[in-house]
Amino acid sequence: MPALIPVDNTLGALFIGNVLSSILYGVTWLQVYSYYNSHCSRDRWPLKSFVAFLMLVDTANLVFNTYTTYHVGVTNFGDYRSNRFKSWSQPATALSAIILEVSVQHFYAYRIYRLGKGPRYLPVAISAISLTIFGIGVVYTAKVLKHIHESGSRFQELSIAALSCSVICDILITFGMVYSLLSNRTQFRRTNNVLNLLAIYSINCGTLHLVFAVSCLTLLAKYRDTLVYAPSIFAMSRLYPCAFMSILNSRDNLRETLNGPGGVVATFTQLKVRATTTVVSDAQDTTEASTNTAVPKSLPPLSVSSDTSFSESVMAFDREKYPITL
Repeated sequence: MPALIPVDNTLGALFIGNVLSSILYGVTWLQVYSYYNSHCSRDRWPLKSFVAFLMLVDTANLVFNTYTTYHVGVTNFGDYRSNRFKSWSQPATALSAIILEVSVQHFYAYRIYRLGKGPRYLPVAISAISLTIFGIGVVYTAKVLKHIHESGSRFQELSIAALSCSVICDILITFGMVYSLLSNRTQFRRTNNVLNLLAIYSINCGTLHLVFAVSCLTLLAKYRDTLVYAPSIFAMSRLYPCAFMSILNSRDNLRETLNGPGGVVATFTQLKVRATTTVVSDAQDTTEASTNTAVPKSLPPLSVSSDTSFSESVMAFDREKYPITL
């Protein structure tokens, strides 16, 4: 016997969103385990602590999601009015998701600033928009808690404003990362290949965030009295830590691609320079060949580029002043 009032666009949407959110949460934890087990040896404690903070907030967000679904589908089973009203867990879910989003956005803004090739005002603009999202989230949480027994649709203008700012911020972050990375291209073929790969990573992650943000914004604006936007917004909050951890764990593969014979590599966290003196035999990559002479005591000027792992930068010798001899 079908329900007297259809719940597919309310309870059903919450259920689908919670399942999708749980799947992405598991994927993120696999990334976190891999990070702490294999990929964090070169990182200092601030980055490790930041990862732990993200997962703490991500876990709290999933708990709030699950409680919201339980509150509507079990505790208030048969009370169809509960589908249209808020519980304390719904504003808590929104606030924890915004904390995740704002934290990752500020991290990206800082790394764009460290790359230093893009417009100087871009990190400031990203930070300002991100703080605006956080402010809207705090106001939304306070108003919903104050009017907990009123219809949640009256506060959806705040949600639409926050999602609009999120779309703009994602566009700026993607543009800033791609522009800064490609502006750091050098005459080293291997370095340029890595920078191109990192730019593709940035575009993929930014596009994925943007697709979910736009879909959530569209559904929320069109279907105001339903929860059909729940799967999109639940998934979007998981994508930030998931994409962030995947980028951190990709650094070793990128390092292997970059650190060929004759490469000189330094890290922001260790600031140690390493040089090799092996001659490259591959004719297709002779531009990456190293000298057979020792590295001079006084290091020449360095040109700096960075990857989206954000804990390393690649430093290459100025070949005009120190030409390579085979």
